Amino acid sequence: MLKRREISAQAAQEAFLMANATLSLDERLSAHPQLKERVEALLAIVEDSTADVQQADEAEHEEDERDAKIHRRLTITLYRMPSYCLPTSRPGKS
Repeated sequence: MLKRREISAQAAQEAFLMANATLSLDERLSAHPQLKERVEALLAIVEDSTADVQQADEAEHEEDERDAKIHRRLTITLYRMPSYCLPTSRPGKS
């Protein structure tokens, strides 16, 4: 069972939410200039880093494709080599 203080706190919170539900985010942030500045700074970081992340992702994808191509070429080259050219044991092992 809720106590009287809990009910009044809950009612106050619901009233606050209802009153602010009609305001846009920009209007609500305008009432809190420091918070608005922090949100704008965070958005600038996110928007800037999104492009960096996409560029890094593309570069990584290109690098993976180059590595795969080199691997295929090496495999084909080793497959075509005569057996006397291939090592019989690994280097460093006897």
